[in-house]
Amino acid sequence: MGDGAGAARADPRVRPTDARALEAGEIAWLVAIPCALVTALLVLVLGPAVGSLLFPPSHARFWPTFGNLRPEPTEEARYLLSLLGPLLASAAIVAFARRDRALRSGRAQAVVVRGAQLLVLALLAAAFVRQHDPYFDIQIKHPYFSWAAAAAAVAFTCALVALVGSASARGRAAALLRETSGARIACSIAAVAYVAAWLLVAVNTDGSIGNASYAVGGLLPWTADDVYAVLNGLTPLVDYHSSYGSLFPYLGALPMLVLGRSLLVLTTFMATVSGLVLLAVYGVLRRVTRSSVAALALFGPFVAIGFYTLIGSHENPFSAANDFSWFPIRVAGPYLLAWLVVRHLDGAWPRRVWPIFVLAGLSVLNNVEVGVAGLAATAAALVWVRPPAGGRELRAPLAEALAGLAVAYALVAAVTLVRAGSLPHLAFLTEYSAFFVRGGLAMQPMPGFGFQYALYAAYAAGIVLATVRVVGGRRDLLTAMLVWSGVFGFGSAGYYVGESRYLHLIFLFSAWALTLALLLVAVLEGITSRASRRPSPAELAVLAAFGLAVCALAQTPAPWTQLDRITSSTPQPLLAHTAAERFVASTARRGERVAILFPMGHRIAEDLSLVNVAPYANEDLVDTSEQLDVVVHALRAAHGARFYCWNKCEFPGERLERLGFKLVGVDPPRAFFEFVDRARARPPAR
Repeated sequence: MGDGAGAARADPRVRPTDARALEAGEIAWLVAIPCALVTALLVLVLGPAVGSLLFPPSHARFWPTFGNLRPEPTEEARYLLSLLGPLLASAAIVAFARRDRALRSGRAQAVVVRGAQLLVLALLAAAFVRQHDPYFDIQIKHPYFSWAAAAAAVAFTCALVALVGSASARGRAAALLRETSGARIACSIAAVAYVAAWLLVAVNTDGSIGNASYAVGGLLPWTADDVYAVLNGLTPLVDYHSSYGSLFPYLGALPMLVLGRSLLVLTTFMATVSGLVLLAVYGVLRRVTRSSVAALALFGPFVAIGFYTLIGSHENPFSAANDFSWFPIRVAGPYLLAWLVVRHLDGAWPRRVWPIFVLAGLSVLNNVEVGVAGLAATAAALVWVRPPAGGRELRAPLAEALAGLAVAYALVAAVTLVRAGSLPHLAFLTEYSAFFVRGGLAMQPMPGFGFQYALYAAYAAGIVLATVRVVGGRRDLLTAMLVWSGVFGFGSAGYYVGESRYLHLIFLFSAWALTLALLLVAVLEGITSRASRRPSPAELAVLAAFGLAVCALAQTPAPWTQLDRITSSTPQPLLAHTAAERFVASTARRGERVAILFPMGHRIAEDLSLVNVAPYANEDLVDTSEQLDVVVHALRAAHGARFYCWNKCEFPGERLERLGFKLVGVDPPRAFFEFVDRARARPPAR
C-alpha cells in the first residue's frame, strides 16, 4: 500500500499544502492508527467478558493424567476482537471517502500518513527481530528467518526498486511479461515441474517411510488411518470421528480400492491432490496478473515458503508438504474456492455462484474451522467486487449460495445414508475443537509479541487495500483476491491462536505468502503508474517481506535425492507388519469385530481381515472418559469383545475394568494390552 491508490494518478506538481480531496489510500493511513487504538482498547477491555460468553468451560471428563489443560477463552476472544481492526478501518475509509469535500489534503495530513507508515514499518522490523529472542519452542534453536535471509530480502528489495525506477528496465520487463501462447505453455510446464520437485518429499512406500523424517513417520498414522477406517467399513460423520478431515478419507479410499492399499498409493494420491491445488493457485495468479511469466515468478516463492522447512535435512525435510493434516486435507477446499471465484469473476465457468458454494459447503463439512474461513473469504470477495445494490439484487445470489450449501449437505448425506443408513452427525465437526478451545487440551499461550504480527499486518493490509481499490472504482480480480486472502488468512490463523507452538505458525506461511504475492502485484502496479517511482515505507515493507519468501527457494529439494529415498527400504517396515499386528493376530479370529487403539489400528485390522469398530484413529484421540464410553459402546453394538491398546493410552485400565472388561494379555517389552469384555469373552484363536 502506498500513500494512496489514487495518488498514483495525482499531479506530481501538486504540493502537500495545495487543497485537494484526500485519496482513499491517504484516508486509510489517516484512520489506521485511531482504528488500531480503538481495536486494542476493545481487545483489552472486552476480552475476558467475551471469552466467558463465547467459550464456556467444557464439561468433558479428561483423564487425570492430563496436566496440560489450559483453557484460553480470553486469548481466543481477544483474537476475534482483533479482527475488528481491518473492518473498522474499511468502514472508516468508505465513510470518509463519501465526504471528500470535507476532507482536504495538507501538510499535516501528509505527515500523519508518512508517520503511520513508518510506525508500521518499525512494528514489522521489531517482529522480525523478536523471532531471534529465546522464547521459542525449546526443541527449535533457530528462528524462522536468519539475518542472512534478511540481508538477501533487503538486496531483493533494492534490486526491484532499481528495476522499476529504470525506464529501459521497465520496458524489457514489460516485453518479458507479455502473455503469449508459448510463454503460457512453457510457464505451465515449469510450474508443474516445480510442484513435482517439492511434492516428491510427500511420497513414501511401506519400506521407505522409515527413511523419512521422524516427524513424518510419527504423524502419518493420524491421517492414513482415517482412510484405512473407511476401507475397513467405518463411515466418517456417522460411526467414525476423523482426525482432521471428515470427507478426505472417502477420497483417499477410492484409489486404494483400485490400485491397492499400500502407503505408496495413499501418499502418491495425497501428493497429487496437493499438486493440483497448488496449480489452481498458479491459475489464480495467472488470471490476476494476466501474465504467465509474472504468475510463475510469484508462484515459486509461494510454494517454497508454504512448504518452509525447519525440521529435518535438505534431503529429508518435514513441512506442510508431507504433513497431510494441513496440505491437502485442510486447505485444498479453500484454495480451490479461490480458483473458482477468480474464474467466476473473470467470466469463465462457473458463471453462477451455486457451484462455488457447493464446494464451500463440502469444505466446511470436511474441516469446519478452515472450511468456514474459506467460506467467509469467498463471500467477502464476491461482496467486495459485486456488492448488491439492494434487497432485490441480494436475494438471487443469496438464494444460489444457500442452494449450493444445501447441495453439499445432500451429497454428504447421500454417502452416509448409503454406507451407514444414517444422516451425518454434524456435532462430530466440532468435537475436537471443543476439546481444544473450551477444554484447553494441549493449548499453549501465544507469545505477547512475535513474528505472528507480520502475518496479521499482511492480512489486514489485504482487506484494507481491497477496500481502497473498491472506493477508487477498481473492482477487479486483484481486489477480489486481496480481500479473499486477507479473510482466509485471519480465519485459518485460529489454528495457531489456540495451540501457539513454534512450528504451527509455519503452516500459516502459505496463506501469508499468497497475500504477500497479491500485495506485491498491487505495490508494483502503483509504483509504475505514478510519476514518482520512489516507494513509500509501506511499499518497502511488502517488497522486503516477499523477499523473505524468495529466500525460501533455496530449500527446494533435489528430485534425485527424493527418488533415492523413495526407492530405499529400511530392514523393518515402520508402519506395516508391526509387533502390534503380531500381538493382535495371536488372539483375534479372522473376521472378528474388535476395538484396536494402536497407531494404524485400522490398517492392522485390514491386514488381518478383522473389523476394527473403534471410532477413533488411535489412543491419542481418546482424551475423555466419554470418548472411551463411545468406543466400548461401538464394540458391544458390533457384538465384539476384544479391546487392544498400549501404554500410551491416556485412559486408565481401571476405567475399562469398571465397564466390565478384564485384562487378559500383556506384552511387557512393548506395553501392549488386551482387554476382553467379560460378558462376551471367547477363547483365543489357536
